[in-house]
Amino acid sequence: MRLALPTVLLAVLAASPAQAQREGVLQIGDRLSELLVRQAAAGRIPSGSADAQPLSAADASRLLDTLATREAELSPADRDLVRRFRGEAAPPRLAPLGLYRDGVAPVRVEGDGFAVEVEPLLYVAGGPARRTETETRSADVFAYQASRGIRVGGHLGRHLFFETRAQENQRVDPILRYDASGVTAPRLGFVKLPGGGETLDYFTATGAVGYVDRFVEVRFARDRNRWGPGVNSLFLSDYAAPYDQLQLRAHAGPFRYTSVFARFTTPDRRAGDAVMPSKYGAFHQIGFSVGRVDVDAFEAVIFHDDTLGGNRRGFEIGYLNPLIFYRSVESELGSGDNALLGASVAVRPVDGVRVYGQGILDELTASRFFDNYWGNKWGILGGVQTVDVGLPGLELRAEAARLRPFLYSHRSEASAVSHYGDALGYAAGPNAVDLAFFARYRPTARIEAALNLARTVRGRNPDGQNVGADPRVPYGTRDTALDLDGYPTLIGVRQTELLVEARLGYELLPGLTAEGAVVGTSLSDALLGRTRSLAALLQLRWGLPFRSERY
Repeated sequence: MRLALPTVLLAVLAASPAQAQREGVLQIGDRLSELLVRQAAAGRIPSGSADAQPLSAADASRLLDTLATREAELSPADRDLVRRFRGEAAPPRLAPLGLYRDGVAPVRVEGDGFAVEVEPLLYVAGGPARRTETETRSADVFAYQASRGIRVGGHLGRHLFFETRAQENQRVDPILRYDASGVTAPRLGFVKLPGGGETLDYFTATGAVGYVDRFVEVRFARDRNRWGPGVNSLFLSDYAAPYDQLQLRAHAGPFRYTSVFARFTTPDRRAGDAVMPSKYGAFHQIGFSVGRVDVDAFEAVIFHDDTLGGNRRGFEIGYLNPLIFYRSVESELGSGDNALLGASVAVRPVDGVRVYGQGILDELTASRFFDNYWGNKWGILGGVQTVDVGLPGLELRAEAARLRPFLYSHRSEASAVSHYGDALGYAAGPNAVDLAFFARYRPTARIEAALNLARTVRGRNPDGQNVGADPRVPYGTRDTALDLDGYPTLIGVRQTELLVEARLGYELLPGLTAEGAVVGTSLSDALLGRTRSLAALLQLRWGLPFRSERY
């Protein structure tokens, strides 16, 4: 690495200025992705075009070209961002050693039919935090994150693209959340806890290689996904750790289609260094837009090798058909897998306002739909988003969700809708009611202020009892004595969780942001009492989006 970077820098200095675009695959939550989400809500690009993330750079480039034709409608900040991401902005005046010659990437080399971008990845944050575990006991800790790595993306010819990211990470959170049995932490895969302290130590690597043309994209990747119009998703959210997947995407006129075939992990370190158990998932969604209305329908199935009594090894070939009804295949195989259905609808009544809803159905007994039968496993989500309404650069969003007990769970953890201990769907998990509010203001392309507020009420499983609050616990372990009276939402030990995140940042160079953040949490448990934390952080991020405590 020490020899390669100077060589690349010399090549860049010798190269002519480039007409740039982002290469490879975007990160969910990065500045370009969020720009496209805002413009879809404002009606300046097709409103469903940013609902299946992450987008490839090729898709993003097409959408940026559309925005360029409507430049006069953009806020000043977004106008500057569109020009930057299309390679039309001048290099930053303070860029050292000839970096950012295209105004986008720190290092870019291109030639006849190829281009490569190289970008450092850095997330350095630190500050005092106070943790209150009971009403009378508290502790002061120094919360920090130290992530450093590299991103390389590019294309070969007109159709092939690639992306790879690697990071080494250490961090101390205000409140330690660590699953020793699975050797993991929320949103992460394998995590070490050296010396049994509070420092999470982990390495992350994601990447993709794909083919794209005018209508079709095929991508093999290790990454997250987020499907739907919301910040969160009932169906496939970006809450769980990255996973291996083959993704097919297509769009033509008002129609769009996405399919994912994935391998997931059930964390189990009891076997020492043995390979942890795998399970598989197949997901697809199809959508169309009519005027100001977007409609998407989706389906999924989760399964593993032993679902059918050990008769299957590896991925079920019947689920590889991207245009099939999974429930039919599952039934003919013996109905041992976990199938889910759902849909979302988004309406843009006026430009700049988008109202949306999403529903998921895991299991249903129609004759008992209106009571609290345990098998009524469903979730609903609704939200409203406004962009540039009243004040250019201001984005507001409110979102609410209700999730029934036992949603995402199945006959065993190996067929639950989860990966490395986290739900693949909504972050709050089943048996919960969630309300969130998000605000962002961008007076210029370089300045951003943001506020996240969330209130989650859930019922957790009492010790030794399953009331449907943990998707990893098989639903067959529930207390059948409760079946008569049913399982109302929020049954169990009541918990109320509050989250406040506020931050203000300034972009020093493209992708390099210095910011201050305040993060506060409160968890009130009916049996264990209340735990609170408050942290004030100074952060420097290069090539990485803000890390929220929940989203």
